[in-house]
Amino acid sequence: MVFPKKLKKIFLYDIILTIKFSIRKERFMYKINELSSIFDVSTNTIRRYEDYGYISPSRDDENNYRYYSEEDIDKLVYISKSRGFGFSHTDISDMTKASIYDLVDIYEKRNLEFDEEIKLLQEKKNRLKNDLKLLINCRDNVGRFIVYPNVDYTFMVYKKDGKTFMDKEHVSLLKKFIQYQPFVQQIYYYDETCPDSIFIGLGIKTIYIKDESIFSNTYTKRFLRNKKSLFYYGKCPYDADYFIDEKKPLKETRLYKTIFDYMQKYNYKQNGEIYMFTTASSIEDGNLYRYFITVVPIE
Repeated sequence: MVFPKKLKKIFLYDIILTIKFSIRKERFMYKINELSSIFDVSTNTIRRYEDYGYISPSRDDENNYRYYSEEDIDKLVYISKSRGFGFSHTDISDMTKASIYDLVDIYEKRNLEFDEEIKLLQEKKNRLKNDLKLLINCRDNVGRFIVYPNVDYTFMVYKKDGKTFMDKEHVSLLKKFIQYQPFVQQIYYYDETCPDSIFIGLGIKTIYIKDESIFSNTYTKRFLRNKKSLFYYGKCPYDADYFIDEKKPLKETRLYKTIFDYMQKYNYKQNGEIYMFTTASSIEDGNLYRYFITVVPIE
């Protein structure tokens, strides 16, 4: 069959275009290992993104290899950015189907969430800064007594004289306390009304408590701020009974003797509940030591 010369030129032009398109298409297609290297993620992550419906690779009919387009690259850049902003995969899945008006709303909501996260981070930074001051004070003032105004502190009991409270109401309240981590710490205290009993629980500065129901129960104790108090910075081996002994009343401990000998010497009188807390555990000369602070309201 003989083709006219003009028709031959058209066929030849079509063949050249097809070859050029194939070359261009091949140039802008990526294998899964190339995509993995570009985005510094595993090939399993790439496959998971396919399962989420974010990208849709084409398949080579001869070898069944996955090939990804520039459009897939563009989508993965968007996903990577969105994950960096803290959006969940559920959020991103919704965002891929959203209008620009919906996207504005979604971004505004995330911006407000960032404000809350920044606020929480600032609170954590302040707590860390306060703990740093405590560590420095404990390091530099072992064995010293210093008079300070007390802070407003709230304490929830979970153990008395070796007995742990595990009733449903108590456990529920403790869970509310635990949610305020890292601002919570373990506290030991002696109540003036039960001088021979030791209470153990969780304590937190009252300013951090957002749930008022924490205060309205019999398990919560609040130490009001600006009450003149004697702070004792102590250190002892962890296995020693100097710091605390659940089998002994406070007055029979060496810690009590150390503190009240000092109070008698300087004519201080106890004016409230005594409480103490551990500030650090430290390995020194192969032994584990407890650094702690004891607080005694005085007048």
